[in-house]
Amino acid sequence: MKNRLTLLRRSPRSLTLGVLALFVLILVVGEGRTDRAPVERQDSALFQLLSRQPVGLAHLAAIRTPGYPLLLKGTRAVCADLSCLPEVQLLLHGLACLALCAGLLAVGLSPAAALAASVLVTTAPLAGTFIPWVMSDLPGASLGVLAVAALLACLARPCGWTWSALALALALTWLTRPAYLFLVPLLPLAGLWHALVRDGLPAWRRTLRRTLLPLGLASCLPLLLWCTLRFALLGSFAPVSFTGFNLIGLTASWLTEPVVARLPPEPRELAGIILAERQTRGMAPVDATTPYAQWRAQFDTNVWGLSAEAARELGRRELAKRHQPRRVTLLREVEADHRLTGLSLALIRDQPGLYARWLRSGWHLALGRLRSAHLGSWPTRLLLLGALALIARDLLARRRGAASAPLGERRPLLPWPSLGFLALALAYCFVSLALTLALEPPQIRYLDAASILLPGALLAAAIEVWLHLLRPIWARFKAIG
Repeated sequence: MKNRLTLLRRSPRSLTLGVLALFVLILVVGEGRTDRAPVERQDSALFQLLSRQPVGLAHLAAIRTPGYPLLLKGTRAVCADLSCLPEVQLLLHGLACLALCAGLLAVGLSPAAALAASVLVTTAPLAGTFIPWVMSDLPGASLGVLAVAALLACLARPCGWTWSALALALALTWLTRPAYLFLVPLLPLAGLWHALVRDGLPAWRRTLRRTLLPLGLASCLPLLLWCTLRFALLGSFAPVSFTGFNLIGLTASWLTEPVVARLPPEPRELAGIILAERQTRGMAPVDATTPYAQWRAQFDTNVWGLSAEAARELGRRELAKRHQPRRVTLLREVEADHRLTGLSLALIRDQPGLYARWLRSGWHLALGRLRSAHLGSWPTRLLLLGALALIARDLLARRRGAASAPLGERRPLLPWPSLGFLALALAYCFVSLALTLALEPPQIRYLDAASILLPGALLAAAIEVWLHLLRPIWARFKAIG
């Protein structure tokens, strides 16, 4: 009952701040971008093709999940030429930021911190660049923010409708962009951690039952149903048939004749075809001395110039022995991904040192970019300065004997809700990068998507720390006045 009254008292303030955040969104992010024609890139053609097909098995079997093609299909109902797509993607991002602002208010952040965090997410570099792009990057990131907002709502008011909102937001996120599958385990674990800090370790059994179980079901059940549906209709339990198309971009560079000879019989034929084509094009194999930039430069050619068509052709021949032509066409991508995944995993098992080098080099580059973008930023400096001031104040209080007060009466050194959101933003960033760098090179758009919450979380924590620091001074000033 107390939570409900708190939310009711906050609702007018949430509405006011939400309108302000949307206004800032339209002025700062949308200016000069929504009036541009939609911008197409390499992946746009497939999204466009899928959006024109009737909803059915073709969407289930494609190498792209159906979320973004269905968004394009819905947009065509409003404007057949997709000229209003930038406005649609801007609106989706704006609604996600409004939901984040409301969620941060609900878990206890101050209005200033909640608004600052949502505005920085609104004006993130990914949003500014990708508003007019016919790509799933911005809608996927927006839905990821919406899923985090739904988690905050579950923590503030755990009930059926908030759990349902989390399940829906999270399912839409990975159906739009499978790179956000990391949220399926991350959000329930983040909710469990928050609840344990809030309720205390002695209540861990109740916390598991009341927090982890419903959050886990809301996160995992839609994914389990989706994978079961694909297994029943296509014979593949993966959420999308695209893992092999990613992995082969880095593993095909390892192929040499001795390596092919060591492979198991099943992937050996495909490996031989890819190696022969690489030799025809004069592409040198990667070894421990090859510069990482040269390795990365082969990625797209390995996938779309060499391996994809070879795997599709071998898969088509095998499927034609067992199925009718229509079924062969439907399962071609599923079978190709199965073959590419099998070959890539065999190569990783054969040369784990090269895969470890890929991961190490990717993380080195990604962390360098994150460090230059965020470590010296003004929200980080504000947070560090405020934290040092709070630590100094606490040390002074201890010297004066304030630390002898009963433990339950001591004020916490730093405010928890904002630091909890900062911890969630950091986990969101690094777990997202872990999944991405395991499969692909670190592109700027992936780094921007992974760190979309980080600047806002840093600024929100800085504001909360300074409010925590200045509140006693302000109270004394009012008392004197």
